[in-house]
Amino acid sequence: MGCPVSTPVNDMVKMLLEGDIIKAGEMLFENNPLSSVCSLVCPVEKFCEGNCILNHKNNPIQVSIIENYISEYYLEF
Repeated sequence: MGCPVSTPVNDMVKMLLEGDIIKAGEMLFENNPLSSVCSLVCPVEKFCEGNCILNHKNNPIQVSIIENYISEYYLEF
């Protein structure tokens, strides 16, 4: 929750951890063709990272960094 373009963060992280980065990249770009750009310019503190439950306890998951890593890897694939 919290993403204005409804990026499926949980699925993205799961695919990455399972070693399926290409599938994660496909999913990201199907959801948002500007995934690579959005991961750099989106004000994440208001959206995904700002709504992350870990933000209230410690530090949120760095969704933008993960999304950018997957997006850039996928574009170079």
